[in-house]
Amino acid sequence: MSEAVGTATGAAAPEVLRVERSGKLTIVTMVYRPYNLLGPKLMGALIRALDEAVGNGSRALVIRSGLRHFSAGADLDLFDDDA
Repeated sequence: MSEAVGTATGAAAPEVLRVERSGKLTIVTMVYRPYNLLGPKLMGALIRALDEAVGNGSRALVIRSGLRHFSAGADLDLFDDDA
């Protein structure tokens, strides 16, 4: 089974993760454009996907990127310019 996971409701919600399950294996593919930047949207979606995998009885989990980079780091827009 495969499903797309967004962070908002509605048809226009951007895709953040794709989750696939095969038996006791869950594969989470990050597709948060443009660079899988770590911030509240991606981290929240990852935590929800991990909790769901545990709840579904997964014994193994793979986290991968569907983009060119695994992650380019933190979303710098989250930091205060005065710091």
